[in-house]
Amino acid sequence: MVSPAHRAALGFLRGGLIAVVSLALAPALGALASSVPTLGWLVKTAQFLLPVAGFAAGGAFGGDALSLGSRGALAFGCGGGVAGLLLLLTSPHLQGLTGFEDPVVVVPFAVATSAVAFGAMGLVGSLVVRRGKVGRVAAVFAAGGAAGGLLGVVPFLVLRWGSPGWADLWVFVTMACSIGSVVVPFMLGGAAAARSWS
Repeated sequence: MVSPAHRAALGFLRGGLIAVVSLALAPALGALASSVPTLGWLVKTAQFLLPVAGFAAGGAFGGDALSLGSRGALAFGCGGGVAGLLLLLTSPHLQGLTGFEDPVVVVPFAVATSAVAFGAMGLVGSLVVRRGKVGRVAAVFAAGGAAGGLLGVVPFLVLRWGSPGWADLWVFVTMACSIGSVVVPFMLGGAAAARSWS
């Protein structure tokens, strides 16, 4: 028999992967905008909204795994949308890092923004569900976000302190850490929410 926390972690894993796919598809829309200039404004709008929608869909998918009916899906769909919007607004500051930036600035910024975004996901989801333990669920989502933010800057640190021969390793580390920076907060928060409310 699968425990509620395990079921929720798997549901939120799938939801996190939906969010990752939406992040991966957004640059493709940017390429479309440059190739079809007449649709540029429409494609740019879709490029902005796709990650928010992906996080909302991922949150809803994960929330459905909490066995709370449509309320869980609605709650974490809203929370996921908020997290996606916060991450989308702060991500331009972390794009295009060369490895020469000061890690004392980059690492805390990445960790804090991810913690705030996923903490907001847990807070909104908990408030909409109305099952209590709001602070605990929001705190675990925030802690997962902090872990995700730390995972997200590992490629920057490898680039900064790695050797030129590490190119293949750097690509693998970047892919794994980028996926983990979204999936880990989803899974940790979802499992904590299930434990809190079961």
